[in-house]
Amino acid sequence: MKLTHEEISTLNVTPITKLALQLWPDSNFVALFDDFSEMIGSPNHLVMLVKLQEKPVGFAHVALRNEYVEGAERFPVAYLEGIYVTPDHQQKGIGEYMLEQAQIWAQAQGCTQLASDVELPNTGSQAFHQKMGFVEANRVVCYIKNLT
Repeated sequence: MKLTHEEISTLNVTPITKLALQLWPDSNFVALFDDFSEMIGSPNHLVMLVKLQEKPVGFAHVALRNEYVEGAERFPVAYLEGIYVTPDHQQKGIGEYMLEQAQIWAQAQGCTQLASDVELPNTGSQAFHQKMGFVEANRVVCYIKNLT
């Protein structure tokens, strides 16, 4: 299995956006494309595309956060904004590979912690995070009430 990864560029922002739409299907392609395009060359973001034999099979996005992050002890904190592996390539170490690359980047930025969040129904992602050494920091249920 020959895995390679590359940081986001004008050459790969489209395949990254297509993978991101699989992770966040309620998102809009143009909005995601624009967001990712703004991250090209940013020192505060790592967006990587992972390929298996030159075929895109996953992406990860890590951002530096300097504001409150649940469980963080110091700042900046590297925050795993999204990580996705295509279903036919899951359970093959690709997510772990991306997380290792993210950790290397985060440490190079002076971070001592990597944070993330998972929606409660996403038990597969929760299991992945736990397997990768994440420790649950908190559980939150969010509410909203319309005032009109």
